[in-house]
Amino acid sequence: MGWYRTETGIRIDPADQPFDERQTPAVLYPDPNKDPNSESDAPVQAIWSKFEESLARATHVLVLGHSLHDRPLSNLIRARLQSGHVRVAVTYCGDTEEESAPMKKQLEAVGLGGDQEVSLIGLRFGPDGVFSDVERWMAGATIRPVVKLSSA
Repeated sequence: MGWYRTETGIRIDPADQPFDERQTPAVLYPDPNKDPNSESDAPVQAIWSKFEESLARATHVLVLGHSLHDRPLSNLIRARLQSGHVRVAVTYCGDTEEESAPMKKQLEAVGLGGDQEVSLIGLRFGPDGVFSDVERWMAGATIRPVVKLSSA
C-alpha cells in the first residue's frame, strides 16, 4: 500500500500504484526508544494502530529483514506469542546453524520467545534465492533451528 502524509492526516493508496515521489511517504522509522502510542504525530499513531490490529488477528508472524532492536515491535510480538495461537518465525541471512547465532542472541536480548517457539529461517536473497522453508513454515512445518526461550 502507498501511505502518504497529507495536510489532514494519511492517505492510503492501493498497493498496485507506483511510488509518487511528489508525495511525502508516511513511515514509522526504527527507533529502539520510541513510544508510538504517545507520539504527538497522529499519522504515526494511525500506522502503529493498524499494525497492532493486524498483529492481533495474525495466525502467522514472519519477521523478514528486521533487527528486532525496536522495543515496541518486539514487545508486541512477544505479547502476541504469549497469548498463544500464533506461529512466529524470524529470518536471518544465511542457511547454517552457525549463521543463525547472531539472531538467537538478538532474540534473547529482547526477550522474544516466552513459552512459545520461534522458528529461525535462513534466507539468501538474489537470483538463486531459495524460499522453500518459508513456504513449509507457512504450511505448518517446524523449521530448525527453533529458539525456545524461558518466560523469565
